[in-house]
Amino acid sequence: MYFNAIILPAAGALISTIRRRAYHTIVNSSWLAEKLANSNEKNLRILHASREGCQDYAEKHIPKSVCFDLKRSQNQNSAYNFMLPESDFFSKYVGNELGIAADDHLVVYDSGTNAPSLELAARVWFTFRYFGHKSVSVLNGGLLNWMKEQNPVTTDQPEVEKRHYTCREQRRLVVTYEEILKNLDEEDQQIIDCRAPNLFRGDTAMSGLSGHIPGAINVPLMRLVDPDSKLILDKDKLISIFEKAGSVICSCNSGIQACGILLILSILGKKDMQLYDGSWTEWSQRADPDNVEVD
Repeated sequence: MYFNAIILPAAGALISTIRRRAYHTIVNSSWLAEKLANSNEKNLRILHASREGCQDYAEKHIPKSVCFDLKRSQNQNSAYNFMLPESDFFSKYVGNELGIAADDHLVVYDSGTNAPSLELAARVWFTFRYFGHKSVSVLNGGLLNWMKEQNPVTTDQPEVEKRHYTCREQRRLVVTYEEILKNLDEEDQQIIDCRAPNLFRGDTAMSGLSGHIPGAINVPLMRLVDPDSKLILDKDKLISIFEKAGSVICSCNSGIQACGILLILSILGKKDMQLYDGSWTEWSQRADPDNVEVD
């Protein structure tokens, strides 16, 4: 099934909600440039979201940023790549290696190495939210838009001072394979699959079986970001897509792109939403073929 208009509260209510929350969840390049120039911003931490290895960070990054390596921070005991880490590992990684404390305001930006210049930053945003970090923002347009607006980049890497970080897991934000199976029978929640249409239809297989979870709706993340500016579509367009209320589970291939949908729903004031972290990587390897649909 493909989207026309789905899942959010009435448009009138959303507009006021967007105005209240957009400052915190999404920030723009001019806002960040001003904050960087202000020496009083002691608790501001900027994170460069990198898929693996931080090579893109070494080549260029926003001044004063540190690199958050998604591969480095993944769950080391999971059979699947990029799963949410265990809390003990995460607290040591962000505290000791990145110098982050729980009361810092984090601004995460996408490196631009993965279209649509949102998914990596959104994954980092969601990970911190999962571990109870209250103040996390995403830079709209990521590094590509930052440079397009003539803001500086550097190869200098700031010194990191080790800090104590305490995790407070929000397990309600994530659903398991077993909970998805249960939902197939009860149909309490709508599953949004944000992979490319060819993957959703089953034309192409990336792992295991091809197709999608029964009853899922395809809302490709790439269609929610302007291909030229790399900015998230304006709120009126987003409202027109997500205009009906409902409880949502977001899925993709490995739990990364789905966080982009969760970020956008959060901007629009949506609260009743969860991530299927295993996503298609897990489903395609564990599900019975009868629980896979192709179009």
